[in-house]
Amino acid sequence: MTWPSLTEVVRWGSNVTAELGALPESLGGARSALVRLPERIESLVSALERTTQALDRAIPELTRAVTVMGERVDNVDRLAADLAAELKRTAANLERILPEVSGVVGGMDTRLKSLDTTISDLGKIVFGLIDAIPGARRVFRRTEPPAT
Repeated sequence: MTWPSLTEVVRWGSNVTAELGALPESLGGARSALVRLPERIESLVSALERTTQALDRAIPELTRAVTVMGERVDNVDRLAADLAAELKRTAANLERILPEVSGVVGGMDTRLKSLDTTISDLGKIVFGLIDAIPGARRVFRRTEPPAT
């Protein structure tokens, strides 16, 4: 074991003296803090009580709102599932009837072309008859409605 040097002993002594000199000021600060401590604890307890009361009022409302939102989300989920199922059935029905509709459209196209040809031929016959009847063009021109 090594013994402290004389300088270290003197330094230690002066440190102890400085600490003892500062002791009354430190004790005064501690006493002042201890005096304010009950007031601060009371203020903290009061703030905690106000916070607890606010939470007691807000939590039931929040719980109800979350419950309502959950019900609405469940309802939207059911509606989306029903819509998806209905869209799937509709798509299947459309795929099933598409060949029939295509056939009908093709038949209508053929009929319209035939009707167009028939009307064109009928027009030629009517104009041929009008041309064949003397004076018929003049009669038709007079009966045309006036242009507006």
